[in-house]
Amino acid sequence: MSIRIRNTVIGESIPKICVPIVASNFDDIIKSAKQIKTQPFDIVEWRADFFDKVLDYDSVSTTIKSLRDILADAPLLFTFRSSNEGGNREINSNSYSSLLKYVCQ
Repeated sequence: MSIRIRNTVIGESIPKICVPIVASNFDDIIKSAKQIKTQPFDIVEWRADFFDKVLDYDSVSTTIKSLRDILADAPLLFTFRSSNEGGNREINSNSYSSLLKYVCQ
């Protein structure tokens, strides 16, 4: 079975290269994305649990829009791993659910 996300087909052909962004502030996130853009990759994962302003939805929105501008049609995964999942910070279930719903919209 395969799935197409933008211009990338997952589940066919060779394995895909997924590169994470784990910076804590907007400028470093953007710098990382620009560096990634110069290298071969298929998917970018933004590890939002490292972002200092992850619970500020305006900052999250601005960051996602900027990443989309830089990465064009590359698939962008938004990931928040709690400290219980080996991630960088703790979040309660209501905040986690609200954040994911906001990002999906």
